[in-house]
Amino acid sequence: MAAYNSNSNASFKKRTLFKLVTDDKKHSPPTFIESVKDDKGAYVDGQSFDTLQGFLTDLAVESYTDKRGKEREWVKFYMTDDTDAEKELVLSLGWNMLTRNILNCLASQDTIGLVNFSGWIQHKPEGDFDKVSVRVNGKRETSKWKYMLDEMPKPTEVEFKGEVMRDYSPADEFFKNVVKIDIVPKLTHQIDAEIPAESPVLKAEPNSEPILAPNQFADDLPF
Repeated sequence: MAAYNSNSNASFKKRTLFKLVTDDKKHSPPTFIESVKDDKGAYVDGQSFDTLQGFLTDLAVESYTDKRGKEREWVKFYMTDDTDAEKELVLSLGWNMLTRNILNCLASQDTIGLVNFSGWIQHKPEGDFDKVSVRVNGKRETSKWKYMLDEMPKPTEVEFKGEVMRDYSPADEFFKNVVKIDIVPKLTHQIDAEIPAESPVLKAEPNSEPILAPNQFADDLPF
């Protein structure tokens, strides 16, 4: 099934790259966009899907240099197509609230095999919010967070060009550790697997609820 919409599925080549894109005006939910090369070898947007699914085989935080020459990081989800083990799906996400939400949901699992990511919009009186539901190992219910807001580092405030900005680096560092000790060791590459004898535990000092920065949903990817 790999990537699909409510009324259609798609078939991909041996290795397919994806990114997650949000609509600032909230006219549509977050979507997974296929990245394909044009005739000049540059990455351009291909098909878009509301759901991405596959067996999570690896998860890594990798560095890259953006178009302005700035060093950045992305979180890369390596998945195999759940209908064809020869095909690999790679989802690349920049650090933002959606990325941390996905990682927090994965951290709450005892074992991680088949994963399903679906974009949607939560409508509240105070506004509309981008969301990604996480389902694991073929379960119908959505996964919950492992770490609550008071267990995660809060952002620090810094001044930039006369404006106060919020730096989420402490939270990003926290979730880098989540990836290494609370998610990767649980990858089973299959739907049914034995639960590990011990589950790694992360500890953090309690903090107040973080305030969202305006650019928390912007993925600055090199394609």
